[in-house]
Amino acid sequence: DTVRPLIFLSVGGVANVILNAVMTLGFHTGALGVGVATAVSQWISCILLIIYLRRSDGICRLDFKAFGIDKKVLKQMLKIGIPVGVENSLFSISNVLIQSSINSFGKIVMAGNAASKSIDQYMDIPAGAFAQATITAVSQNHGARQYKRVKRCVLMCVLCMMAVHLPLATAILVFGKPLLEIYSPGNQPVIEAGFVRLCIMTSTYCLAGCMSIMSNTVRGLEKAFWVTLCSLVGICGFRILWIYTVLEQFHYLWVLYVSYPISWILMTVIFFVMAVLALRKREAEA
Repeated sequence: DTVRPLIFLSVGGVANVILNAVMTLGFHTGALGVGVATAVSQWISCILLIIYLRRSDGICRLDFKAFGIDKKVLKQMLKIGIPVGVENSLFSISNVLIQSSINSFGKIVMAGNAASKSIDQYMDIPAGAFAQATITAVSQNHGARQYKRVKRCVLMCVLCMMAVHLPLATAILVFGKPLLEIYSPGNQPVIEAGFVRLCIMTSTYCLAGCMSIMSNTVRGLEKAFWVTLCSLVGICGFRILWIYTVLEQFHYLWVLYVSYPISWILMTVIFFVMAVLALRKREAEA
C-alpha cells in the first residue's frame, strides 16, 4: 500500500510549507523556525501513519500489546539491514572525496555544482522508486519460488524507469540553463559550470537506475552482503582510484563527473551477472 503513505506524507509536506511561512514570516524565527516546522511536519505524518495502522484490520495492524522480539525475524532483518546501512555509508564517503575534488576547481565550480545537484537530484526519484519496487517484487516472488516472474518484474522495472527517465532528462537538458539561472541569476560562469554537471549526470542517470534495480534484485535474492562488498570495491574503490590517478593526470571538471556513469556501468554489469547466477542456482534448487 503505497497510496496512504503518500497521502500522509503529502499532508506533512503541506504542513511543512505552511509552518515555514508562519515561523519565518510571522514569528521571524529564521533557521530555528524552519527546523521546528520540519520536525512538526514529520511528527504529523508519523502520527497519521500510527493512527491508520492502529485502526487497520489487515496484517500490518499495529498492536502495542503484541510488541516483542522475534529472534528469527530480527536475524533476517539485521542480515539485510546492516549491509544496506554500510553500503549507504560507503556512498557518502566516496561523495565526500568527490566534493573535495570539486572544491579544488574553485568557488565558481562549487556554486555551479551545488545548483546543478539541486536539479539533477530529481533524476533520483524514478530510479529510487522503481528500485524499491524491484526489491519488493523480487523478494515476494523469490519467496513464492516464481522465478520467471522475478525476471519479468526486473525487466518491467527497468522499462518503467527508462520511460520516466527519458522525458524528464530531456526536459532538464532543454531547460537546464534557465533552471540554473534561478539559483544564480545573471552569473554566467556559475551557470556554465553547473551545466557541465547537468549534461553528464542527467543524460546518464538511467545507468544509476539500472544499477539500483540490479542491486536490489540481488538483495531480493538474499545476497545483500555481496551487494555491499561489490559496492565497496566498484563504487568507493573505483571512484577513489579515479580521483588519484585519472583526475590527477587530466584535471578537468568533466573528467571528474564522468567517473559517475563509468562506475554505474561497471556495477550494473557486476550486479546483473550476480543476479543471473543467483537465479540459476535458485531455479536448480527448485
